[in-house]
Amino acid sequence: SSRRRHTRFKCDWSSDVCSSDLVRLMMSGSAKLEERLESMRTLGEMREPSAMPGLLELAGADGAAPLRRAAISALAGYTNEVIGTRLTERLLLMPLDVRPAALAVLGSRAEWTRDLLRAVESGRVPPALVSGEVVARIKQSTDTTEIGRAHV
Repeated sequence: SSRRRHTRFKCDWSSDVCSSDLVRLMMSGSAKLEERLESMRTLGEMREPSAMPGLLELAGADGAAPLRRAAISALAGYTNEVIGTRLTERLLLMPLDVRPAALAVLGSRAEWTRDLLRAVESGRVPPALVSGEVVARIKQSTDTTEIGRAHV
């Protein structure tokens, strides 16, 4: 069959029940950490639209760093412009061990990169916060005049 099945959760990825069960598991504070992380990875691979609000919530919440990083990484598969805006807005509030994941995701899509560059240009995000690796990735995929204005 051409339909993908999740081996651990034993569900068909095309099933609404599978998606809603995974979203519920991801958001459950009482579930085991590894199950929550795996549900986020799976939802990110599925690019399940119903998971995006929960992933954004977990990425910006005051939860454990592994959960926040997993939520941010899962968001990389989506294309919604809200993601770049929200991650950029919350960047300075994120713990130091979560910021690299957010910066990597922000540098992965041109529209999200523009959000980050505008935040640097306006002074909302200090240029020093954007690592050399992210700057290199941004330079490969973005208009260099925007980068110059942002002084990154």
